[in-house]
Amino acid sequence: TLQNPSSNKSDATEEFGRWLKATEAASVAANDAKTFMLIPRNAAVNGEDSDEEISKPVTVDCFHVLWMPEAQETDYERVRLHFRWGEGEVRSIKSRLEKGNTDTGNLKASIFEA
Repeated sequence: TLQNPSSNKSDATEEFGRWLKATEAASVAANDAKTFMLIPRNAAVNGEDSDEEISKPVTVDCFHVLWMPEAQETDYERVRLHFRWGEGEVRSIKSRLEKGNTDTGNLKASIFEA
């Protein structure tokens, strides 16, 4: 784990970045490859974006690290294409998803619930 981050924000950002890269590399070396997503601490309420969140330095004080299996990126893309465009479905399902009407919304809700 990252201990005692530097008080200088620039140094802390560099230190955090080195720690993330080293941890990611160690996971690959251990045959348990991981990737990460940075989640802002004290994120805006109700999903509202805030300029303040964007301008925060990337340090352990400002972000949580969510570690995920490296395959997550591939899985996410596969699921996204299936959900949005019916990738892997029969032509009749794809046609319904391309309409852009109420039926499309209902079908997407059904896919999401499944």
